[in-house]
This record gives sequence, structure tokens and C-alpha cells, in this order.
Amino acid sequence: MNKNICLAFLALLSTTMLTSISAQYSLTVESAPAVHVPGNTVYRFHVNLTDASDKFSAVYGNDQENLVINTPDGIFNSSFNASWSSSGINPAFLGFFPDMAEDSYATVGLDGPAGVGQADASLVEDAALTPTISGYFVSGGTSLNVNTLTGGSWYVLNTAANALPDANLQVLVMQITTAGSISGTLNFQVFPLGVGADQVQLSIDFDGAGTFTAGGAPADVPGCTDASACNYDSAATADDGSCAVNDECGICGGTGIPAGDCDCDGNVLDECGVCGGDNSSCAGCDGVANSGLVNDDCGVCGGDNSSCAGCDGVANSGLVDDDCGVCGGDNSSCAGCDGVANSGLENDDCGVCGGDNSSCAGCDGVPNSGLVNDDCGVCGGDGSSCADVPGCLEANACNYDSAATIDDGSCDYCSCGRSETASPYTLTVESAPAAAVPGNTVYRFHVNLADASDKFSAVYGNDQENLVINTPDGIFNSSFNASWSASGINPAFLAFFPDMAEDSYATVGLDGPAGVGQADASLVEDAALTPTISGYFVSGGSSLNVNTLTGGSWYVLNTAANALPDANLQVLVMQITTAGSISGTINFQVFPLGVGADQQQVSIDFDGAGTFNSDGATGPTNACGCTDATACNYDADADYDDGSCQGIASGECDCDGNVLDECGTCGGSGIPEGDCDCDGNVLDECGTCGGSGIPEGDCDCDGNVLDECGVCGGSGIPEGDCDCDGNVLDECGTCGGSGIPEGDCDCDGNVFDCDGDCGG
Repeated sequence: MNKNICLAFLALLSTTMLTSISAQYSLTVESAPAVHVPGNTVYRFHVNLTDASDKFSAVYGNDQENLVINTPDGIFNSSFNASWSSSGINPAFLGFFPDMAEDSYATVGLDGPAGVGQADASLVEDAALTPTISGYFVSGGTSLNVNTLTGGSWYVLNTAANALPDANLQVLVMQITTAGSISGTLNFQVFPLGVGADQVQLSIDFDGAGTFTAGGAPADVPGCTDASACNYDSAATADDGSCAVNDECGICGGTGIPAGDCDCDGNVLDECGVCGGDNSSCAGCDGVANSGLVNDDCGVCGGDNSSCAGCDGVANSGLVDDDCGVCGGDNSSCAGCDGVANSGLENDDCGVCGGDNSSCAGCDGVPNSGLVNDDCGVCGGDGSSCADVPGCLEANACNYDSAATIDDGSCDYCSCGRSETASPYTLTVESAPAAAVPGNTVYRFHVNLADASDKFSAVYGNDQENLVINTPDGIFNSSFNASWSASGINPAFLAFFPDMAEDSYATVGLDGPAGVGQADASLVEDAALTPTISGYFVSGGSSLNVNTLTGGSWYVLNTAANALPDANLQVLVMQITTAGSISGTINFQVFPLGVGADQQQVSIDFDGAGTFNSDGATGPTNACGCTDATACNYDADADYDDGSCQGIASGECDCDGNVLDECGTCGGSGIPEGDCDCDGNVLDECGTCGGSGIPEGDCDCDGNVLDECGVCGGSGIPEGDCDCDGNVLDECGTCGGSGIPEGDCDCDGNVFDCDGDCGG
């Protein structure tokens, strides 16, 4: 198979159907009472082809040609088929759960899981349908109408053997069991003579049982139309030349009494000439006709009288050989340890007569070994085998130890570095002891994606990229999963048949049948492969090498929900249970972010358990780097620290080699010219950096004020002075005055009168 996995049926869903109608293809709906679901009828839908090389492609529906099934009373669904298709009808269970055979399901040519060279029907459907095709077939649907633009289809590729018709030139496409009526419209695609380019699409209405053709015209029903014939068929519309009459034995179309017989019951003449006789009419004592034999004296027919002689040869002596063969003996000559003649019993190594050495055997089965199981169940063990095993328990660590039982803190996530050109998609193989298949190991293969919107497409192999699985001791296959894939792992049976859970199978994201919105893995393979992929997975294969030009692949379409990874960004692609080693090469295709045009193909070698990469390195793809946010090489995308963190060099203030200036700024230029500090301040009139000068009310920078004489910081008018000029009060109280003027007698300007009175 080529890397680009192209499926011819995609055009069937994305383009308008061809309008050519071929009346040569018809639909036959057979009905029969449901044996195990009383009150129900089983309807089986067969598409009738015209040539043994015609190939059936698909049943489909869309907005142009609706696929309609009306079952107003609902359909029967057996709880023992969890699938929407016949792939879940495991024949191993039919004897226990017979109603499985009357389950309702879709199919292409199969009434059970696909065998070698066949393919289970695949499904593509619009999730917006109510119900979806898968939902209708697993939940007792009352109606199905596939009528959207995307629509839906179940199909097989034309490489599948079951695309060809059966010996009656029919292909079974559906079985429905219901207690009521059934009607609708079935659309299907056929490749005449197997040529895809000549595809024919037909739309046929049906109502109950019968044969239906496109346009509603009834199909000719071949048979005998002669009412006088013993095989007259009242339903026949076209005489097929089969009319017959009863022969002399009353058999319709019979040839009468067969040559050599003497009547219609199959009798012949015996040797005595009697029809149906037993030769007794002319038999001797031996019952043989005309033998002439008679009984001897011992009553033996044709005897010589020796039959009644004793073991000593004497007639009627009464002596017989004992159980040891001794004439007249007492059985003691050949008695075993139990005293019984010819018992053959001897004492075992434990002294037990007829024993199997188990009565004194140790746990190793050896007599008198004295060995017993330790607390871990190990014969002769010292109790250490089930003790805690320290190691790394993280699956994405480079040193993950699947045998460890307790984490010892040793996990290393970064030592298994990978090349920059390696694919981001890796393979993790997990291993665990098989609980239900002692001595075996279960290996589960997970493809690790990078984004929750990535879509897994296929596992493949061809002549350019071989898909190789080496399991020299063979793989375990549960007889209760008849399929090559996980679709046969019906959860309803796991409690009864626990080894089903440890079956070997291929898958895409599932460990059981597909649910609503999901799709079982489909398979395309070169029938010339030895073994084929399906053959390897159902017959305990010891090796698989898909290396031819056509090759093979198991896949799902990107419309399937299980094409997306799980919460761990993983997709399960294979489970293999084996008692020995496992190695090989897995090739797979991924659609990054779900975009098919960006498809990537990856080839990865593996050997045992672990995580493997496309560059050959073992170990996971982890985001490693410096996780210290204060380091110069901090990596915000790193999940794990790889020890690469680099700090700031001595004397420097950052990762760029800068140092602090006098203002404490990393890489700064110091105090700007004209400023007096790092805050942009300048000197005031008092010489203070960033100051506001002489405070209001002060007369200088020292905090002084003007005194009453106007002197800055002065002490005012000196004591005794009456003003700031050094003057004093005269006798008249005038500051700086010269006293009473000459001639005056007082300070008011009075003079003495003649009486000598001042101012008189």
C-alpha cells in the first residue's frame, strides 16, 4: 500500500452520485421467524449481482439519495454484539448465546467477523445524524434517515474477498430483527466485473419481504409455472424449465427405483433371493446364506469341540487361566503392590502404591525435594521476588523502569536527547505480565502525538517501508475474539472469559468495538503476504513482514472520533501478548492538527518495552531546558530542567554584561550633567541638592529672620537705646531728644512767670 492511503469510496460521499441505473441489480429481502427472539421476524437483505466477478462496494445515503429504514416497533439488538456490524457476531459464543445469531447489524457479505482475505465493513457517517448509522444498529432504533450533505456509508474496499458475491450471486448487506413492519430505501454501489471506473449506483425502495428493483418494478421470480407439475410455484413469474412430475416412488422429479434396488425403499435382493431379506431364510448356523455350517458339541457353529475344553486341553475340565495367564492359578503370580493381578501398580518414590510421586513432592514436583513456595509464590524462593523494586515509574522518563514498583526519585527526562530533525511523533511500548495467560507478557503500542487536534490515520507497510513484527515464540490469540482487530473484544464477555482482554489485535485508539462517533479499524492487505496482517493476528503468528508493492494497512478515516489522541496525547495502535521477545518496525501516518494535506509518515524501530523515536534514539521526546526564571537562558517552553541554567557574571548586573552605575541603574551612565543626584535634582541657593532655597520668612539659609532693626539674625534695639541708631530718651522722653529747650521750664514749652511759676 502506498504511503498516501487513498480510499476510492471517499468520492462516493463527497460528490453527487452517478445517475446511471442498471436494472440488472436487485434487492431480495428474506424473512423468517426469529427462533430465539419470540414474536420477532428476521429480515436478511441481499443485493443480487449478475456475474461472479462483480464487486459490491457500499451502502450509502446523503442529501441527494436518502438511506431510509423504517422499523416503527424498534429492532432487536443482542447485548452480546457490541458492534454495529457483523464483526461482533463471534461464532464461539453462539452455542452459549444463540440470540446473537438474530442480532440486527450492517455488513458486506459476512454474518460474522472477517476471515483471512476478507474485511469487516467500515463505517463513515455524519455525527450530526439523529440517530447515526451506528447508533441505529446498537440501540434498537425505530427509524434511520441518512439525509445530510456528508451522509454516511458502510463499505469494503474492492480488495476484500467478501466484496464478491456468494454462489447464489448475492451479497448480504444487512440483517434486521423486528416485531413489526419494515420498509424504506436502500442505496448501494457496485463495480460491474470488478471495474471501479464502471461503478453503478442504485436506489431501491423495499417494503417487507420480497425481491425489489430500481424504480419499484418487481423482479422476475424464476420457477415452475405449470400448475400440473409437482413442483409448481405460484409465486414464480418466469418459467425456468424446472417443472417435474412424481416418479413411481412418488418423488417429484425422481428417476424411479434406482438400478439394483428391488423396491422404492432402497432394498435389494438378499442371497436367498428375498427383496430386502437378511439372508436368514437359507442361512447356516453362522447366519450366512448357504454356508452349510452346524453347531459342534460345544454349541459352536462350525466348531471342533475345543471351545469347551479347559485350559489344560481337557474337555469340560473346568480349569481356566487366572488373570495372570496361569492355568488354574490364583492371580498371585502377577499381582501389583495392591495385590490385584495385572494392576501394574508399583510403589512410587514416596512409597505410595500406584502414586505419582506427588505425596512427598516439593513445590517443584520433585519427590522429597523439601522445597515450598515463599510468600511471593516462588518455589524455593526467599521472599524477595515480590519485594518493592525501586526505580523510575514515569513512562516519559528516559530511564523509565517497567519492572519498578516504587519511585525512587531517579527519573531523568533529558539525557535521551534527540536530533533536531527527528519527528515529534514517537512510539511508547508498555509491558505488563498477562494475568489470564500465565508466562506471557502483554505489550501495548501507543503512538505519541503532539497536539490534541492531531489525527492518527494508519499503520502501514509496503516494499519501500516494511512493517515488521518479530515474535519468535508466537502470539496469544483468544478463541473468543475471532477478529484481527479490537472490534471482537466484546466487554459483555470479559467477566466470563478474562483472557479476551489479553488477546493480540490491531486497532486505532480502541480496546473494544467502536462506539457512537467512533470507527472500528479497517484493513487493506495484499493477499500474497505470508502471513497476511489478519492471518498474523488470528493464528498466533511468530512474525509479520508487510513488504510487497501493495503491502497492507489498518486505518480509520479522520472523521472518526478515535482518530484523535486520548488525554495523554496517545493513540493505541496494537496489543500483542507473547511468552517471548518482541521487536520490529512500525510505520504510521499522522495528520498534524487534523490537516490531511500536511500528512506525515513516520518509521520507528522498537525492541521490547520503552519509548522509541524516528531517529533511532530510545527515550521520550521531552521539552528540556533551563526552567529557572531568574537564569539568563530561561526557557519558558521547557517542562524539565536539563542543568543548563546560566546565572549573571560576577560584578555584572544583567545577562548582557552590564554593571550598575553610581545611581544603581544596570547599564546606566551615572548622574546627568547639571544634576546634583540620580533623581534629577539641582543645588538650590543654599547649596542643598534638590532643596527649595531660603524658607519663606527666613532671611538666610541658616534659618535667621530680620530683627526690629532690619538686621538678618540681629538681636534688635540694644538695651538702653530707644531705637536702632543708638539714641536714648531725653528728659522729655523723646528718643534722641536734647531735653527741655533752653528758656523753657518744662518739656511742654512753658516758661517761668514773674512769680517764678513754670507756665504761670
